Amino acid sequence: MTSSRARDIARWIRRVLHWLACLIIRETARAQMQHTGSHGPGLLTGREDVIPPINTTTMREARETSAQIEPEIGSRGETGSARQLPSRPPADPSSDQHEKTLDQTATAPEGSELEAPEATTPEKPNSKRGRDKGPSRPEEQAEERQRSVVPPEERGGRPRRGSAGKEHGKRRSERPAPPRAEIVCWKREREWVVGVEIIPDDPSISVFQDDVPLSPDRSRDGWWPLAKLDTAARVHVVVSSHNRTINILLPNYWLFKLTGKKDEGRMVKHASSGSYLAIVPETWQRDEEKAGAPRTTPEPTFLKQYLAHFFELTESASSRIAFRNQLGQSIVIDSSGPQFHLVGHEIHDNTERMGPLFGGTPPRLEIKNGDWSDVKRIVLGEEGSGRHRWRTSFEPEPDRTQQELPHEVLERKAGWYFLRFYDSTDTLIDSLDFRFVAGLKELSIPEARPVPSPDGHLAQTVEIHHDAGYRVRPQPGQKCPGLKIEQDTDKTVVTIPPTAECDSTRWYIGPANSDDKKVEFTILIERLWWALSSDDKEPSRWEDRPVPLSLQHFAATSDRAIWLRFPKPRQVPKPREVSAGFRPESSRRFPVKVADYVVSIPLREFAGVRELEDKADDQKFKVWAKITEDSLEDPTEDPPEATVGILPADAQVTPLVGDAGDLKVTLAHLEQLANWLLEVQQPVDITALVIKYTDILKEEAGLESL
Repeated sequence: MTSSRARDIARWIRRVLHWLACLIIRETARAQMQHTGSHGPGLLTGREDVIPPINTTTMREARETSAQIEPEIGSRGETGSARQLPSRPPADPSSDQHEKTLDQTATAPEGSELEAPEATTPEKPNSKRGRDKGPSRPEEQAEERQRSVVPPEERGGRPRRGSAGKEHGKRRSERPAPPRAEIVCWKREREWVVGVEIIPDDPSISVFQDDVPLSPDRSRDGWWPLAKLDTAARVHVVVSSHNRTINILLPNYWLFKLTGKKDEGRMVKHASSGSYLAIVPETWQRDEEKAGAPRTTPEPTFLKQYLAHFFELTESASSRIAFRNQLGQSIVIDSSGPQFHLVGHEIHDNTERMGPLFGGTPPRLEIKNGDWSDVKRIVLGEEGSGRHRWRTSFEPEPDRTQQELPHEVLERKAGWYFLRFYDSTDTLIDSLDFRFVAGLKELSIPEARPVPSPDGHLAQTVEIHHDAGYRVRPQPGQKCPGLKIEQDTDKTVVTIPPTAECDSTRWYIGPANSDDKKVEFTILIERLWWALSSDDKEPSRWEDRPVPLSLQHFAATSDRAIWLRFPKPRQVPKPREVSAGFRPESSRRFPVKVADYVVSIPLREFAGVRELEDKADDQKFKVWAKITEDSLEDPTEDPPEATVGILPADAQVTPLVGDAGDLKVTLAHLEQLANWLLEVQQPVDITALVIKYTDILKEEAGLESL
């Protein structure tokens, strides 16, 4: 009996010694963390396991443990085996497949009966579990540890609730969300940069590429530009405050979904619909047979050997992202991913790069070419620049066709938001932008003909219907003389004058008592304008009545051109060209660049046409152009006709007497003199006027002197 009692005492001593060893390990790990925080993260880069803080046991609990030793040993006997520790729960399937967590639980030595302390926050004394349940079973502890792993895209915010108060998705842990990393791109000083965004930003973060430290971008918090785009270059993020290392695998190709105002994007696996940026080697060429003609030329990147190409994809199967490499091989980027859509009360305006505008109730989400079970989590947040912007996340319900947005969107009344969709590996599938104003009912813009009447364009009236308590105001810095605004309780009426600079006006709408909750929208009046100018200089003044022309304008050496101004870029449908001439059968075609809203028609292209020899009647110079989007074009409809210039019959001449003698002045010469006077903007005497007129005649005749 004495020897048995001695063995029991020895076993109890071993337990106490093991508990002290764990306590020493805990203090050592804490000292390392403090040293790392003061000297940088370099000490963590070579380690994969760090012992977390350990929950200490009170002396009272220790005494209770020792008091239980004898009956426990008596029930098990001397040869009883140690009870089994619960197995470590499987990793959260929503955790990043490229992340390696340093926060791992220490394991008890083999043969020991003492459980390793768990790396979880202690229960609050007044919590329900601590008050009612007492110590949890091993299965509950494993489940609790699994729930405490916060998904990488956790953004905070309250859990989503339905109208009846029912929660959708799992409740989040109250522990702070660990940082996560995404590959992003942004435009900086006319070139595109690729980097890593760390969410949320943390001062203890360091980013390395091939063990070389990177520097954060000075203009964007939490954005770290990469040094190179080599797929073999290893990128890892060290987060000292969370004892965490995030390893990032670089892709074989760089495809970004453009968001916000299209000056930044996030890397995605597949292309669906929307605006995309593909960064590829400069030796690759866009495959126009498969991808179509580009809307704009490729832009430079922060690395000279790469270029950034733009693609605008629709739901049409013909929309693709395709290249040919330096060997002539075709490279097509996969576009088989799911397509997400917003449905609701959409209010059509002409704001680009900010997503559709919805009013009344928040839009709902639909999915095509996919299933909601393939989407693990949806992140919803406030778009725009600046820190501490609102965001939250929720999980879709697989059995529902349409997903409702969290109720906070309606409670916030107005805002510009993003939606990001992640799969089970926390890889970004797609993203969307949208604007929402709870009090906006309707935006009524008249559908005027782009081509003016013989008397020119007319003023247009636009009505914005909204709830009481909402205010509409123009954005500052716009030049639109003659703009009139009439405010009413539930309606704002805007009168837009017939001037080219007022065709597109930008506005804010939001609650009248909050300047922060305002949403941008654009009013576009689609009108066609023209002017006579040199073929290499865009006019500064635009006309809506025919301009006078002369025979000299149509000379083979003339630099005069008729310029056309469209309401906005991409307003001329395929084949993106306009026709010009005196008659349709003798007209000539001129291409319009997809990203331009103006086109120049050199008049020398019509030198020698038959109409120039007819001096008995006035000759009308016309243009024929369709002004609509590709999706709205009616191929059976003839393009509208506009008379932009008149070549008069033999004009009455007026003698002008000066130092150079009697000169004949035509209407065309008077126009050139008038333009010169506008440029001079100062009083001119008759001698200077005659000298300028003489120069005009010499230029037309190609002579050095008269």
